[in-house]
Amino acid sequence: MCEVFNSFILEARDKPILTLVAMVKDLIMVRIQVNRDKADKWKGKLCPKPRLKLTQNVKDASACMPTKSDRAHFQVYTGSTTNQCAVDLEKRKCTCRKWQLSGIPCKHTCASIRLNREDVDDYVDECYYIDTYKKVYQHAIVPIYGPDFWPQTRRVGPLLLKTRRLEGLQGLGGSIQLKLQKMKKTANAKLENIYVQYARNKVITTGPARY
Repeated sequence: MCEVFNSFILEARDKPILTLVAMVKDLIMVRIQVNRDKADKWKGKLCPKPRLKLTQNVKDASACMPTKSDRAHFQVYTGSTTNQCAVDLEKRKCTCRKWQLSGIPCKHTCASIRLNREDVDDYVDECYYIDTYKKVYQHAIVPIYGPDFWPQTRRVGPLLLKTRRLEGLQGLGGSIQLKLQKMKKTANAKLENIYVQYARNKVITTGPARY
């Protein structure tokens, strides 16, 4: 979800805070209205993608052989007597657990519902209903007016920061390049002194022993 939202606000991420908030508000406002208009064109009880998944499960249910135990419990065979699932329509459970995980009746459940002569759509989770989708996007972001129409105030605004000249750089040659060159020479000189001292100490400690 975070990656999707970051790609959604990609153009606004590097803007100042007020511009960023305004752009995100506009993006969300337009997205809500687009989804609302899209849902108004849908027909039926389910959203399009869940409808496609359910239609495929109903087709696959033709290979299942349900056996009715009572009105809510079924034993469904798939291919052989050893490959069987137990379906509970009241608790909305199936042995394959696809119904519990997705909220859409699996092929074993669809076969049981058809044997019961009921509507498969009634056993789909409510989160896939078009009415639920419309409830999610029923709230709109209220438009706001721009800075040109903000109320005026007599309070003193924030003071601007004063830019300071780099006096140290000006005194050392008038440019940053000269300053960097001098710092480099100083660092090289220090390294050379350290190396000379190290070499002298090494010669003294490793020199020939005196008798």
